[in-house]
Amino acid sequence: MTILWSIAGFILAIAILVTIHEWGHYSVARLFNIKVTDFSIGFGKKIFSFQYGETNFQLAMIPLGGFVKFLDEREESFVKKDNEDCSRAYNRQSIFVKFAVVIAGPLVNLIFAWVVFSLIYFSGITGFKPQFQKVEESSPLASKLSDLDEPIQIIKINGKKVNTWNEVDQNILLSLVNQLPLIKVEAISFHVTTKLLSFELPLASLDINNPKINRIKKLGFIPKLPSMPAILGEVKDNSPAKRAGFISGDKILTVDNVFIKSWHDFVSLVRKNPNKELLITYSRKGVVYSKNVKIASLTTNNKEIGFFGATILFDESLYTSYRTKTNYSFYEAMLLGYDHTIDLIKMSLVMIKRMLFGDVDVANLSGPISIADYSGQALQLGWGAFFSLLALLSLSLGIINLLPIPVLDGGHLSLYMIEIIKGTPLSSQIELILQQFGVLVIFSLTFFVIFNDLVRIFND
Repeated sequence: MTILWSIAGFILAIAILVTIHEWGHYSVARLFNIKVTDFSIGFGKKIFSFQYGETNFQLAMIPLGGFVKFLDEREESFVKKDNEDCSRAYNRQSIFVKFAVVIAGPLVNLIFAWVVFSLIYFSGITGFKPQFQKVEESSPLASKLSDLDEPIQIIKINGKKVNTWNEVDQNILLSLVNQLPLIKVEAISFHVTTKLLSFELPLASLDINNPKINRIKKLGFIPKLPSMPAILGEVKDNSPAKRAGFISGDKILTVDNVFIKSWHDFVSLVRKNPNKELLITYSRKGVVYSKNVKIASLTTNNKEIGFFGATILFDESLYTSYRTKTNYSFYEAMLLGYDHTIDLIKMSLVMIKRMLFGDVDVANLSGPISIADYSGQALQLGWGAFFSLLALLSLSLGIINLLPIPVLDGGHLSLYMIEIIKGTPLSSQIELILQQFGVLVIFSLTFFVIFNDLVRIFND
């Protein structure tokens, strides 16, 4: 079922993104009265097509891109028809018109990302309040704060207002990408009177090449969340919990005579005891039972931990006071969406630069398999999550297409810039060599990111 979700999510995401991108080229070409002969979503053998006006629209078998094709007298397949207006051919357009047509695709992707981010802000940002009352021992935060008696809420990171833990994490990541040595944290403590706190935290303990690391926890923050009782939700098939006869609704009371106050207590004890037999006491419909359970094991981050095989029975009502929703006017949302888009563009460009110079591991690059996986997960979470991912992918597609690699839009734009500067285009032979080089680069990158995806799946 997960694979089906991934396939559906991937096809839907690529179809939307490619349509948006190619529509950018198509709409600007039409604006300048260039004849568009074909508009294709996908490559290869067509699944179906229809004629609208002078353009053939089609859906093709391979969902890894698309194209728009213009009337062009340089094409080998070009045959002048009766009354054909060749002045509308792409090759007869000025260099500035060609530039506008080519840059329109990536720009529309970037604008789409901005619009989606803005609509997300306009609908309201929901998340957990960035509050904490405990600090991780021997962490950067522990050297600044200790013996906390009251909860503290973060209000700004590096001067930027934050309302949720997710926004805190985004600003930490942004600082890390930009190679800042520390972050400045502003917070308020809730004691008898409200007190403003300000301190700096070094980022040396964070590794940008480890995307799975919990950056918030690594710096020392322990988010303040409700204590959830250890009540079982879903019991996984072929798990120790299932084999021992546990069912949804069972409440864990003790493990090896250690009283269990919360789900966190239970998980901690289980993880510390891989491949060991534990005496678990639990209640079911008011009746108390005890049984010995052989805990299984699994390896995560090169460490063996215990595995029980059940999820928590989530009580949403306990989280109400810990959540926050920030609403914005349409104007504010558009500004915030724009700022967020610019931040992500800058971050992406810095990451590309650092990869080229070897500061960031290229293993962080994801390919179509990872995109399919993320798309499937997002689709299951709802349209909000799916369009958030879509905005990120659209932003990435726009940036990648603007890179000066032959065969990409950025490659064509680079050739047009050379033509503007030198007054004449490059020779056909040089353009052919550059295109062949571009194809080699794209195929190599595609192979590499797919290899990355497979390694990631194997390691997981």
